[in-house]
Amino acid sequence: MTGTRTVDPDDLGRWNIVPGQMVRVATRRGAIELAARSDSSVPAGVVFVPTCYSKSAASFLINSAVDPFGKIPELKSAAARL
Repeated sequence: MTGTRTVDPDDLGRWNIVPGQMVRVATRRGAIELAARSDSSVPAGVVFVPTCYSKSAASFLINSAVDPFGKIPELKSAAARL
């Protein structure tokens, strides 16, 4: 899966990652490769990956349970590593 992940600019520097570089984001449910994107509105230590579509790349990293009516994922966050 591909897409974009957003990270605090200082974290990118700490990890020697440049915007646009492909990185692997993994949780206990799976792993995806995404292009890094810098955004100072994302808190340090947080990786943001959009979850607004059921087929989004992030869907492979979070709990697959959904609300029976709105089909909204039950859990929209997970511990991840780069």
